[in-house]
Amino acid sequence: MIGTTQQPAVLSVSELAHAIRISLESGFPSVRVRGEIAKVTEKDKAFYIDFKDSQSVINAVIWKSSRINVPLSEGAEMIFTGRVSAYQSRWQLVVSHVELAGEGALLKMLEERKKRLAAMGLFEAGRKRPLPLLPAVIGVITSPTGAVIHDMLDRLKARCPAHVIVWPVLVQGEQSAAQVIAAIKGFAGFNPRPDVIIIARGGGSIEDLMPFSDEQLVLAAAQSPIPIVSAIGHDTDTPILDFAADWRAPTPTAAAERCVPVRVDLLQGLASGQERLTHAMLRIAGQQRTALDGLSRGLVLRNLVELCQQRLDFTGEKLGSAMKNLSTNAGRALENLSKMLEVCSYKATLQRGFAVVKDRRGTAVPSAAVAGEKRDLTIEFHDGELNVKADS
Repeated sequence: MIGTTQQPAVLSVSELAHAIRISLESGFPSVRVRGEIAKVTEKDKAFYIDFKDSQSVINAVIWKSSRINVPLSEGAEMIFTGRVSAYQSRWQLVVSHVELAGEGALLKMLEERKKRLAAMGLFEAGRKRPLPLLPAVIGVITSPTGAVIHDMLDRLKARCPAHVIVWPVLVQGEQSAAQVIAAIKGFAGFNPRPDVIIIARGGGSIEDLMPFSDEQLVLAAAQSPIPIVSAIGHDTDTPILDFAADWRAPTPTAAAERCVPVRVDLLQGLASGQERLTHAMLRIAGQQRTALDGLSRGLVLRNLVELCQQRLDFTGEKLGSAMKNLSTNAGRALENLSKMLEVCSYKATLQRGFAVVKDRRGTAVPSAAVAGEKRDLTIEFHDGELNVKADS
C-alpha cells in the first residue's frame, strides 16, 4: 500500500494574517526594548517611529493618548515598553511607556526642559511671592505614610501650631505628577484656603524624583494663586519644581521651619520692639525740651515759654501712655491669635463632639470607601480612643 501524507488545511490570506497576529500578541504581551530613534513621523493620533540598533530596525507606534512625557527626538537612545501587534500584515511594537536609556540622556533631557521653561519666565525672581509671616492654614502635598509628614507635623507643632491640611498623593511613579497637579488646583478652591502650600517628599534617585520635573506640574505650580514651597529630597536634589516655586527648602523639615516662626521668639521680638520705641520717644522728648530751654533764655516772655514747656511735658506723658497702651494691645492681640489657632486645632473640634477616624497606623481615613478597605479602625474622641471594625 502506498502511504499518504495529510495536506495542511488551505487558509485564506486573512485567516493566515489573523493567526499570525494572534500568535504575536499572545507570545509578546509585554516587552521592553532598548534602541535608538531613527525616524519620527507625527500624525493626528499617534507617533510612528523607526526604532533601530546596529543590526535591525522595527516599527513602533505611540498613541498620543498615552501622554508620553519624554521628547521623541531622532538619535535619542530610549527604552520602549509595550506589546507586539500586527496591522495590515506588518508587525509593530505598540508602546505604552517611554524612558531615556542611561542617566546621561535623562540629565540632558531635563536640562533642555529647564531651559525651555526658563525662557517662559517661570523662574524669574520678580514673579516669586513672599511667604506669609504667620499662616493660619498650611496645605501639605505629600505621601500620607512615611517619616516625612510626621517630621513636618512635629516641627510645626513645636514652633507655632497652625491648622494643617494634608492632601495625600503618590510621590513616585507615572501617576504622581498628575496627582500633585490635582492637589495644587484643588487647594486653590479649598475652604479654608491655605495661606501657603508645601510640596514634599524624601530623597531618591533622579528617576524617583522625575515627577517633580514634569512640565505640566511646573506650570501648575507657577500658576498657583497660593505661594508654593518646594521641599523635594535633600539639599543636593534639584528637580525643576525647585526653580518655579516661590521658595525652595533643602529638606521637608526646613520647609516647616520656614513657614512658621517660633512663638516665643515672636513674643520676645514684640517686647523688644516696645522697649526700643519707648526709649526713642523719650529721647525725642528730651531733645525738644533741651531746645526749648535754650530758646527760653533768649526770650523776654518767660511765662509763655514755661507754659509751652508744661504743655510739652503733658504731651510727652500722654504720648508715653499711648505707646504703652498700644504695645499692650498688640500683645493681647497676639495672645488672642494664639488662642484662635488653638481653637482651630482638631483637638478643640473633638471637644465639641466630633471624632477622627484613623487606621491602626494612625493615618486619618478620609472617606467611607477607604474605611471599608481598612477594616480595623480607631475612633479618636476628646477623652480617648476606641478600636472598631468596619462593616463592608
